[in-house]
Amino acid sequence: MSDRHESSRREFLYRASITALGVALSSSLTSCSSGPPFRTEESTDPAKALQALVDGNRRFMEAKLMPHDWNLERRNAVVTGEQPFASVLCCSDPRVPPEVVFDQGLNDLFIVRGAGHTVTDQVLGSLEYSITGLKPPVRLIVVLGHQDCGAIKAAIKEVFNNVTPPGNIASLTKAIRPAVELVRELPEDRRLPEAAKHNVLLVVRQLREDKYLGPLLKDKKVHVVGGIYQMETPIESGRVEFFTATP
Repeated sequence: MSDRHESSRREFLYRASITALGVALSSSLTSCSSGPPFRTEESTDPAKALQALVDGNRRFMEAKLMPHDWNLERRNAVVTGEQPFASVLCCSDPRVPPEVVFDQGLNDLFIVRGAGHTVTDQVLGSLEYSITGLKPPVRLIVVLGHQDCGAIKAAIKEVFNNVTPPGNIASLTKAIRPAVELVRELPEDRRLPEAAKHNVLLVVRQLREDKYLGPLLKDKKVHVVGGIYQMETPIESGRVEFFTATP
């Protein structure tokens, strides 16, 4: 066989092998990470929805996140409509992204964010929509706070140092102030983490007492729980502590 023919043969085999590898990788990625477009059990059962978040947070803590599709196939699959299995009301802090913290993908969570996760008419309307406007409706609401929250720090300065924040930030501290008032008797180093927890519990209470959401929660059609993202202790950093009691 001539050198020319041998060279052509090697080039053909090389190109064929690259094409085959590309097809194999594409097939593997699609089969291992696509997942169902909708999770029925978690959507209809609040306990299973919460367990899915607990399990996801454990994977996050262990740095064993599931593969999630962000490809065109998955993006097209979710175009048909919103199908989250839980709603999360949380702070805007970029260190605590709910989809990552709970290891969830596109269309899994209905997220409402704002500094200090304070309650406004718009927040209530958004959560109400996730319950009454989606089919099937969300059956679990999580109020997710976190340690080292800047909005709570500002509220603490306002209460203890009489430092009023500028502009619209004052509306945030006004909403958070009741949680800070509950930690007046605590040592200074415990005020911030405890105020964060109280802020979550007070927001949970506000949701339960809302004239629209309240009846849904009382009828057990929708469950609401609170949670705190840990940041104080290095070994616990990233863990979400869930709780349901009110202060």
